[in-house]
Amino acid sequence: EYEVDLEYDYLTIRAYDRDADRAANIANTLVEELGREHVRLTSENARRTRVAVEARLGEAEAALDSVRGSLQDFQEEYGVTELESQARARLEAVAQVKATVAQLTVEYQALADQFGSENPTVVAARAARDAARGEARRLLSGQDAALPIALEDLPRLGRQYAGLVQEQLIQTTIIESSYPLYEQARFREESEAQAVQVVDAAEPTVVPARPSRKVLVVLLTLSGVLLACGYVVVRAW
Repeated sequence: EYEVDLEYDYLTIRAYDRDADRAANIANTLVEELGREHVRLTSENARRTRVAVEARLGEAEAALDSVRGSLQDFQEEYGVTELESQARARLEAVAQVKATVAQLTVEYQALADQFGSENPTVVAARAARDAARGEARRLLSGQDAALPIALEDLPRLGRQYAGLVQEQLIQTTIIESSYPLYEQARFREESEAQAVQVVDAAEPTVVPARPSRKVLVVLLTLSGVLLACGYVVVRAW
């Protein structure tokens, strides 16, 4: 017998058998099997999310290491140290938007793998990602008031340096934003593996659960009364 309490996420399993020990073993075995199946189903989704975020984080770390080397080589060759404040503000804004695009892309892919492309949550995630991409294109084309000049219009060295600094800021921001997602995915994967908790393990009963002792007493009493009445009636007749 199964009794489910949806309000408190509580499940009760009762097993009946002529052998009390075997009845307890049946109930406990069903609970263990439920726990294993729950872990298999839920942790798989959590693992996919964690793997996706982990892979993106590794890519960002490798790209950051590479762009740092390229930036150092560029600075040593041309003696460039920094851009003007307006250009740097533009690059930081672009980096932030592109990091947001990367984060939203990872979230969208994880949701799409889990729920399918037509799920309302997945559709909303895709719309958010596309909006962020549009904002990135707007900044790159020089349509913001802070610096209304496209990056491609900057001098050759300035543009090359801007690209290196921008890439460094992008990868740094991606790493900073991906680490919380990675930790959340790891925590979810670990917590899902321990989601089923046994509050009260089954123990063999001392008093038989079936048939009900109260019912037996009432039936035997009524039977005794009826037999006594019948005996008296027959004796009197």
